[in-house]
Amino acid sequence: MASSQPLTDLELKVRRTFAAPRERVFQAWTKPEALTAWFCHGKPAHTGKVDELDLRVGGKLEFQIHDQEKGLSYQFRGKYIEIQPPEKLTFTWSWDGHPEWGETVVSLEFHERGNSTELILRHGAFPTMEARDGHNNGWKNCMESLEKFLAEQPTQGKKP
Repeated sequence: MASSQPLTDLELKVRRTFAAPRERVFQAWTKPEALTAWFCHGKPAHTGKVDELDLRVGGKLEFQIHDQEKGLSYQFRGKYIEIQPPEKLTFTWSWDGHPEWGETVVSLEFHERGNSTELILRHGAFPTMEARDGHNNGWKNCMESLEKFLAEQPTQGKKP
């Protein structure tokens, strides 16, 4: 189960442990086919697609999210700030549909915990508590999707 808490009034922190090696969890965030398979799939009506993933400092990350139930699409964009495989990943985050939220920063830390990986996600600073709370719910759903993705992927005989 993911635990989350605001770091400040306008930042959040989500902590989750996955029953998978750190390299696999890191690759789930950095391989386009893996990210497409799980990211923003927390609700049954949601699907997603990586438009661009240029894994280098200054490289772009673009992702589309489709809500089939509402008939809406959302897109976020970012640029990679820090990449330390398989320990840390940091990128900017902005929603095309919400320019008033501005650009925020997402930081992911991947910690080995025996045969598991603890992921610590920090995101902020948000312009409003409403924006923070909406992202908090979204990240909780993403963590559920990532857990299912990692559990469904075979680990023997091939790399993720």
